[in-house]
Amino acid sequence: MDGKLTQQQLQGTSNSPVAIVGDSVLPIPDGEGRVGGVIDCFLHGEVAALPLIIGNTSDDGSVVLDVPLVQPGTIVDIAVGVVATPKNHYPDLAPQPSLTIRAELGRRLARDAVFTVTTYNIAKAHNERASTYRYYFDYTAVNHRASVKKGARHGDDCIFTMDTLAYAPPFPPGSPETPVEVTAKDREVASHANEYWFQFALTGTPSSAAGPEWPKHAEGQDKTLSIGETFEVKTDFMQQRHEGATLENMVAFETIGKRMDNIMG
Repeated sequence: MDGKLTQQQLQGTSNSPVAIVGDSVLPIPDGEGRVGGVIDCFLHGEVAALPLIIGNTSDDGSVVLDVPLVQPGTIVDIAVGVVATPKNHYPDLAPQPSLTIRAELGRRLARDAVFTVTTYNIAKAHNERASTYRYYFDYTAVNHRASVKKGARHGDDCIFTMDTLAYAPPFPPGSPETPVEVTAKDREVASHANEYWFQFALTGTPSSAAGPEWPKHAEGQDKTLSIGETFEVKTDFMQQRHEGATLENMVAFETIGKRMDNIMG
């Protein structure tokens, strides 16, 4: 692979028809000869000091693994080259034989080394400028689960947070012409999630009468709103690791992610 993703490769990888604007694969010139991404602008404080909601989905790595020739094992091989025993960053996978959990480990690393650590770093950096709220989306539409079995794919959160199920229902991977039937539970989750986003747009603070208070991400207080069958606030989300891990999770994920740059562009 030459490390470049075409629009055709990204087409149909999720409910987002093309790469979402703001992804790190979209470089932008700064007018002074330096080329960086939108993510770099956040990390260096080169953005407006406005409140921010930032998050990712439970199978965000699907957009990585949909790239031709990229398999979960590809990600594991990259990880093993830079982090000692990467499975130790997942307490439930650590005790299991490496070959048994290779596919699942690769899937999680594709998510966490590209998306989870990026949203964490952006939240940490932007919090110094303005109120920042972090979320993790792990709800799959009821009738979508037959074809989407590993969690919410890249972009699947958008139709729920924007409550656009009636206009853009979820569809099986690569088959937008055959959307699934939306259920009452799906509409309930979308309405609930959208209330947080609506109140954020209205007031700068995400809130919902039906759900828990969504705390700001703050130094020494890593809070994440987990959106799934229920809505709950998690502390130090994705930070738990096996005692055999030699690095903190976010440090390990970032290290692996940098070695994956040739895949994501």
